[in-house]
Amino acid sequence: MDMIRAFIAIELPDEAKRILHNSAKNFLKPIKDNVKIVDISQLHITLFFFEHVQKDKLEEIKELLDKLDMQSFKISLKSFNTFDGKNLRIIFADIENTDNINKIYNYLLPTASKLNADIKKVYKPHITLARVKYIDYNNRNKFLSIIKEKQTFEFGTFTCSAIKIIESRLKSGKPEYIELYRKNLN
Repeated sequence: MDMIRAFIAIELPDEAKRILHNSAKNFLKPIKDNVKIVDISQLHITLFFFEHVQKDKLEEIKELLDKLDMQSFKISLKSFNTFDGKNLRIIFADIENTDNINKIYNYLLPTASKLNADIKKVYKPHITLARVKYIDYNNRNKFLSIIKEKQTFEFGTFTCSAIKIIESRLKSGKPEYIELYRKNLN
């Protein structure tokens, strides 16, 4: 049994990745020693993450995606944010116009659950821009004020046109992504 780490994601256009990555680098400059900015090639919208899944079991997801009849759709990327004001582990871009993302998520949810995906109580579509390494108590308020200052920031509107199944291999502590499957939207 070949167990892998994998996730199902909505691909972002290159222009969106470039804008998000450059914005994160510039915006997070004052706290750059405390964060690890996500590599531009790894920016995406995660639908489901599988810590351990049999590679052949992902065929069930592929079959569902093959049957999915959906047009490309637009999303608006707005503001820097964090999930939890207490923990401060992830900095992400908020997404507006999430109806189509939620439709795809709900369509795949029963099968993803059966395959032991990491299911959150509430799914919040987002794009992880950086991971926080460490924020000491003295820098916490500075960090939170930087995030709050950018909560009205707008990255732009982009078209999503593909869903992927991606294997994530950890090499020297860094993820390496291998595309296993791609579903282009009409």
